[in-house]
Amino acid sequence: MQPNYTAENKYASEISAYEGSAAVTNDRGELVFFTNGRKAWRADGTLITDSILAGNECGHALGNASSAAHGVMILRHPLQPNYYYYYYYYYYYYYYVVTVDNIVNQVCGINGVTVAIIDSLGNLVKRSLPIDDCVKEGRDPYRTTESIAATTHHNGVDIWLTFQSISSGDYLTYLLSAEGFVHHPIVSYGMSDSLGFNDARGDMDFSHDGTKFASGYESVRNEYGTINLCDFDDKTGVISNRKKVYHSQWFTQNVINLIFLADDSEIHYEGTVSSGIMEVKGD
Repeated sequence: MQPNYTAENKYASEISAYEGSAAVTNDRGELVFFTNGRKAWRADGTLITDSILAGNECGHALGNASSAAHGVMILRHPLQPNYYYYYYYYYYYYYYVVTVDNIVNQVCGINGVTVAIIDSLGNLVKRSLPIDDCVKEGRDPYRTTESIAATTHHNGVDIWLTFQSISSGDYLTYLLSAEGFVHHPIVSYGMSDSLGFNDARGDMDFSHDGTKFASGYESVRNEYGTINLCDFDDKTGVISNRKKVYHSQWFTQNVINLIFLADDSEIHYEGTVSSGIMEVKGD
């Protein structure tokens, strides 16, 4: 799709981004909207909302741009179409804009994991609210690493969404169904470390076949190593069987990017100390 230079020039002074940005297209490949983690705009540059809540270092220096490295993800459930009447019927659906804080936001109040809904016509359906507003678990907003990981449920249509809790050393995995986020999270206890202020940038990813989960982060208490590989049950959402794959015991560095190779044979990573490739070996 060619850039809309008129919109680009008109809104150039109002649209900025740093980290944690995302965009979506419709089924025809046309841009619907994009976000810098704090605001969302339609394809023509008009503002949808200024209340997206990805971390932005308390607004210091960055203003309305997110600094959570992988702090925003936009999801659509394939079995959630709707019809909207306005002179004639539109076929439209919901996009879920999910965000997390950056590590600095702990000093100015925690937004935690939040969810906003924007429809495929570029209209705000629901402003950003804590994910517990959807699942009604009664859990207070909690701090996470600057990353979100997603994979498909075993049924091929629902979507698992995982966050790493900083204080508890647990992973929380939510299910996006056709009804939205309505189920309490699956908590995988003790599969990570509790982290301090500067440890938690981090990144994580699911293997393409949905059987493995990898996470990288810095921790001086990390006896498992910087990058850990776990099993994932895509039927139940449980993360288990944690083992270190990099580097050596007690070695640590901040991991900024981590991703499985397309055939799941390797994990590629980039961090503050080094970058490289780790082979994924079978049991």
